[in-house]
Amino acid sequence: MPPPSSTLDADELDLNPSSSQALEEKKRTDAESRTSEDHGYPPPILDLDDPEANELEKHFALPSNARRNFLLAVFCAAQFLDTFGATAVVVALPQMAQDLGMTVSESNWIVNAYSLSLASALLTGGRVSDITNPKIVFIVGFLLLGLFSMGVGLAREKTTLLILRAISGLGASLTIPAATTLIIHLFPEPKEQATAIAIFGASGAVASIFGLIIGGALLLGGWSWIFYFSTIIATPLAIACVFLIPDPKTIRHVEPPVALVDGVEVPAARGPRMDYLGTCLQTAAIVLLIFGLTQANVKGWRDPTTISTVVLGALLFPCFFYWQSRINPIDALLSPSLWKIPNFTLLIIFALSMGYWYFTTQVSFSDIFQAEWGITGIMTAVRFLPAGICSTLAVVIAQAIPLTKFPLRWRLISGVLLGAGSSVLFSFVDDAKDFWPLIFPGLVVGSLSVALAYVSAFVSLLMSVPPKHAGVAGGIWVSVLQLGTAALLSLTSTIQVAFPEEEGVPAPSQKGYKFGFIFCMGIMILDAVLVFLFFENPLALVASTSTNEDAPLDLSIPAEEGKSRDESIIFGS
Repeated sequence: MPPPSSTLDADELDLNPSSSQALEEKKRTDAESRTSEDHGYPPPILDLDDPEANELEKHFALPSNARRNFLLAVFCAAQFLDTFGATAVVVALPQMAQDLGMTVSESNWIVNAYSLSLASALLTGGRVSDITNPKIVFIVGFLLLGLFSMGVGLAREKTTLLILRAISGLGASLTIPAATTLIIHLFPEPKEQATAIAIFGASGAVASIFGLIIGGALLLGGWSWIFYFSTIIATPLAIACVFLIPDPKTIRHVEPPVALVDGVEVPAARGPRMDYLGTCLQTAAIVLLIFGLTQANVKGWRDPTTISTVVLGALLFPCFFYWQSRINPIDALLSPSLWKIPNFTLLIIFALSMGYWYFTTQVSFSDIFQAEWGITGIMTAVRFLPAGICSTLAVVIAQAIPLTKFPLRWRLISGVLLGAGSSVLFSFVDDAKDFWPLIFPGLVVGSLSVALAYVSAFVSLLMSVPPKHAGVAGGIWVSVLQLGTAALLSLTSTIQVAFPEEEGVPAPSQKGYKFGFIFCMGIMILDAVLVFLFFENPLALVASTSTNEDAPLDLSIPAEEGKSRDESIIFGS
């Protein structure tokens, strides 16, 4: 966990001259507001018979439902393509390596170049979208992804292809946090917002499975079509967004800049600025750590390059968090106040393993199906179809079952425990005849339950942070997801190759795969224990929540007519 933010005096925070009086007044009003009966709830719906409300409605009018739903579909398409870019190409690696004259280790960089740039720039993309115009950030990112994907498809020289892949990853890193910010403001009503975030989050999980299937089908026309697919979808949608996404000023209220002093917001003399040193530190830390972890899969943990990059990357993270605690809070890339939000740190830790179950299952069974059982790439992708369907159903279930009947805490715990149970089933697989009795039910139950936990955690995270930090929160979620997947997959690979098929050959045996699935089971159980021990009930926080914008938000909505408050809860346990 990062160090707590330091106590800064007014001079360090560039406060207005009137800040001393403002600070005392703010403390007094905050103390009074803590006793307010409606504190922590969203603002009341505007009374359209009130002239002042009508005037406010003119300035902050939302687009029509049809337009908002179409934009949500566009944002989901962007999220889908971002994940698709990392997963679909996996089935094409052998053919691409042959056409481009790449070794096996070099071909891995077709995936790594994209994943590295995506993971390292997500937090920066989130910050840029939060303090500038998220509409422009999204469109630029979507265009970069689409146009440079076309360049990748046309490239026939390996260095050029890898550079273009890295740039397309940067484009993807801009779309996710910008889309998150826009969703938060386009769907301000809590129940609508929860549904929109759930659908958006699930689109990434669905892409991790369907990406393999679509990639396998497109491979029939040549590997270039995997990249043209992104271009065909992203480019026209990005152009449409120029006209369809409303000006952010019309859908969100930009409040005067504030600074935190002793946990209280006071006026600041200027707006937020980019934290360039923090950006460099976190980018270097993520790039070095993921690079070292991917190298460990190829060269092993004793390789000097692996050791030096992993150690250096790990050391840069404390430097980054220390700098975030010292910098002016309104400029921090990752505001220290976020870590004070109940459950925020726990959910970020939880995110470390959310993508891991999917990827370790895909990678392991892709190897088993093709290398061990001689199944073709396209038929391998088809065998993952049940996982894709069940991941999609998870969104329906998440919205259909009220959280009063199936609370958030138990959604997270049951989701990862059922995922652990699926890994246990996988550990008993010996040969192809075990697909229907062991692998199929494991894919169905595991995909449904882990996706439900993923969607619930993602929605909870975004609805608990202030809207002004939505982009950063979405960015850090996906960044941590990428980092955790890389780290845990590397450890799993190390465990698997510790039991080689033949002495001296770095290829896992069936026993190695079994121990890899057991390790995955252990990670899922650890997640369940952490949630059980440390997850805080959001409803218990209402009385102690402050009104300042950086405080945790109450995750409930006012009771609807004819319903009790408990029946109107968005999140509770």
